[in-house]
Amino acid sequence: MSRFKTQPFPSPTESHHGLVVKNISIHRGSKPEPVVRNVSLSIEPGKVLSLVGPSGSGKTTLMQALAGLLNVSKGSIRIGGKDVTHHSIDRRPTGYVSQDPTLFENMNVWQNVAYGLDDPVMADHKYHDMIDIALAEMNISGIAEEKPSRLSGGQRQRVALARTLIRRPHLLLLDEPLAHVDDSVRKVIRKDILLHIRRLNISAVYVTHDVDEACAMGDALAIIRDGEIVQCARPQEVYEQPKSRFVAHFMGIPNIVDIKVDRTSTPYRVSLGKKFCAFPGNFDGEKSVLCIPSERIRILPSNEGETGTSVIRGHIIDRFYSRSFYAYEVETELGTIVVREVSHGLAKDIGQGVHLEIDYGWVVPYGS
Repeated sequence: MSRFKTQPFPSPTESHHGLVVKNISIHRGSKPEPVVRNVSLSIEPGKVLSLVGPSGSGKTTLMQALAGLLNVSKGSIRIGGKDVTHHSIDRRPTGYVSQDPTLFENMNVWQNVAYGLDDPVMADHKYHDMIDIALAEMNISGIAEEKPSRLSGGQRQRVALARTLIRRPHLLLLDEPLAHVDDSVRKVIRKDILLHIRRLNISAVYVTHDVDEACAMGDALAIIRDGEIVQCARPQEVYEQPKSRFVAHFMGIPNIVDIKVDRTSTPYRVSLGKKFCAFPGNFDGEKSVLCIPSERIRILPSNEGETGTSVIRGHIIDRFYSRSFYAYEVETELGTIVVREVSHGLAKDIGQGVHLEIDYGWVVPYGS
């Protein structure tokens, strides 16, 4: 097979630098307003930034701009210590894998992976060894002679990843790469992706609609809404300390309760029905909302917890079983509260009176 014109990227001039994005805005078509506005991000080598947000929020637009497929109207993009803001896609040390990988149907798997590596001065034995290693690393050596039409969705993505990683990009862009892959296979491929990102010490951006997957993959988690990053931090911090009602809802926190703040005491206390309790958060005005993860609430029998400051009364109105836990809906004076409890034994009865002890909550401004 003849050689192509692609070759591995040289090592970064400054090994400590990964991706640094400063205040970029991106326009599409003739629209006067930018689709993405004032986005700043940074990712160190060997780390993954998970990017999540509603449909149409600007995830793919941002990824295409990082890859060089779209121009930025302002701001800068640096990869591996070099400014690539105005570089075309072929001049950027990036690798891009989408949810629908483009494979050459007339080539077998070995040839598709080889397309990602071509250095005219590379010795043939090294050239073949590198391709064989790339196939082995993505566990596709056994299908090297197969054509893409005979591959499953997971196998096609492994081929696309091997073809991209063989060039040793400084920045790996993964735009919902496992959207069409079965869940059991997805977890295995995710593990392989993380292994190679760390082994090759490259930066990566991982776009997904699945918040659980975003948390599992990302060293940091960025939430984008209407073209703006509304929060970016460690996944645990975004979940436990959301900046707004929107972030809490997007992260799957079901209990977002209206509260009032008592500013006459230090620290501030918040109202839970007729009781006042101390909770951390971002206080803004007297009225706020309390975000309570469902697993941070404990169900007590109705004869316990009468005097606890963070205990409220209620009765179970519904329940759902999901493998290792039960989810209960409990009607209280604060409204319906969702509680998740590990299923050690029999489920609690619908209609049963209970007390709920709230272990943790995070306050955010009411109007956010």
